[in-house]
Amino acid sequence: MNSYDLIIIGGGINGMTTACALSEAGFKTALVEKSNISQRLKNTRDGRGLSIARHSKDILEKYNIWDFISKGAGEMHKIIVQDANSDSILEFDNKLVGGEPLGFLIESDNVLSGLYSKLLKSKVDIFDDSGCKSLESGANESKVHLLNGEVIKSKLVIVTDGKDSGIRAMLGMSCNKKEYDQTALVFNIKHSHPHNNCAYELFMKNGPFALLPMQDPYQSSIVWCEKKGIEKIDLSDKEFAEYLMIRCAPVYDEVKIITGVTKFPLSLSYMDEYYKDRAVFIGDSLHFMHPVAGQGYNLSIRDIDRLVELFLKYQCLGLDIGSQSLLKEFQAHRQRDNKSMMRFTDGINNLFSNDNSMVQFCRRFGLQVVNEISPLKKFFMKKAMGY
Repeated sequence: MNSYDLIIIGGGINGMTTACALSEAGFKTALVEKSNISQRLKNTRDGRGLSIARHSKDILEKYNIWDFISKGAGEMHKIIVQDANSDSILEFDNKLVGGEPLGFLIESDNVLSGLYSKLLKSKVDIFDDSGCKSLESGANESKVHLLNGEVIKSKLVIVTDGKDSGIRAMLGMSCNKKEYDQTALVFNIKHSHPHNNCAYELFMKNGPFALLPMQDPYQSSIVWCEKKGIEKIDLSDKEFAEYLMIRCAPVYDEVKIITGVTKFPLSLSYMDEYYKDRAVFIGDSLHFMHPVAGQGYNLSIRDIDRLVELFLKYQCLGLDIGSQSLLKEFQAHRQRDNKSMMRFTDGINNLFSNDNSMVQFCRRFGLQVVNEISPLKKFFMKKAMGY
């Protein structure tokens, strides 16, 4: 039976990021994934752009991950937030915070392939094409029974198997869920005017509409949220392109869709308890939120960083890295940040989808106030950057 310091269940973006960070920190690590990772990366195109905050880049650099995933990264030097059908805007400019990019936009496919390349150069043992059949927690270790019949063990199991986590169900743990009556449409466009490294977040009645700058100055990634059942979600390609022009023309003039349009139902889910016995949850299995502000992966990166720091601290002190005291410390440290961001994204989506005239007046007034007060604007910019 192979023995490891840590076993990760789930080979998606969060699982591979965790594995890369743990390997870089010197831990003997195994990664378990039900699919064949190499084949999945060849045959499946996600199509989404990932917003990576400035602080997240710092963390990824610390674990020597950034250079593997940053191919084709677009930089965000400005972020403009606008309440639709009004002149109320909030403009974040990187000149207010030293001139460094506020964040980056990288296609998720590039991130995944980069992480896999990093994994192949690391000492992580990959058990793909064979998921977890059962999980057994003892007083001093956890055993993972794989579908191929193998059994591996470690001090702790880290669960990153997605928002519909099978391991969570296996362990009988609860999860709070909220369905949004929205669908996200994600695709890339080419436009006739350069984006000048500016991201736009336009809040419409049916949901936010984001234009995110890619590395090519004439290409952007779109995240378009609409209420489910709205007819434009099912328009023909020609009609959809014409409707898109209405949204983008004020900013980019002529636009053309250059990728397929991928649709994702939107929801919120989160666990109150972060661990059970010798299993701890991070990533989408722990918290999954609305894409407004693009903070999902950034929260996961901060989860991973804190967890690795605690492992190193406990290892240095000669303590058990799978102990309940470590897991309790992890939950206490990360819960505030995670819940705060989930409340923010949920609240922002609800606030800007509200037609009440008084609410409309207050939010437009609020945008103007923040835009005119530099210290307040800097505070929100720092939050957007992940600090």
